[in-house]
Amino acid sequence: MRIKRQENAGHGNDRAREDSQALLDAALAEGRVCGASCRTVCNVCGRLDCRCMCQAVCPDAPRQLSSDPEAYPIEAGIAGLVLALKRLGIYQPCWSCEGHLGHDGTLWKRPRVWFYCESVIHLRLLADVLQSPDLKRQLAGVWQVVTLPWVDGVADTAFSLEPDTTVDDLVALQRDTTLIAETLADRVFAHAAQFAAS
Repeated sequence: MRIKRQENAGHGNDRAREDSQALLDAALAEGRVCGASCRTVCNVCGRLDCRCMCQAVCPDAPRQLSSDPEAYPIEAGIAGLVLALKRLGIYQPCWSCEGHLGHDGTLWKRPRVWFYCESVIHLRLLADVLQSPDLKRQLAGVWQVVTLPWVDGVADTAFSLEPDTTVDDLVALQRDTTLIAETLADRVFAHAAQFAAS
């Protein structure tokens, strides 16, 4: 089967450049990734509005990133990945799970982060980074971006950053979340810069 290309196919390149530039611009935003509510004094520069400590290992991230930190702090095993995704300024995390074993000791829930995203280009940038050969070689699982089913009463489409079902080792999958979180921002920025310059 052959499918004819759209007449306005070139406009997609313009959109890819614009959306990639928007991601790069969002990354230049000032202030803490968690928002103005973060009052942790930076141990690097001593300020309250810097991003020096806005890294995956921030000990305050599990509480600061949650919309209800008292009842639902973000689980420590996934907080780094949530922070890395939010740091990009384009993706809006809305739910996460560090993964859990069932009563029988087998994998019950896989680690994942749900998020909102308005641009297909931004989804593509994220998915492409997850499929980059050098990152895939380091990971135990195959990580992907998945569209979530619609929920009654919620018109927005949400997505999930999660591993496929080929690996059932929770420790290995949690190690993957740490590896992805450590370089996600740099990888997505670099990929967006390539798109913006093309």
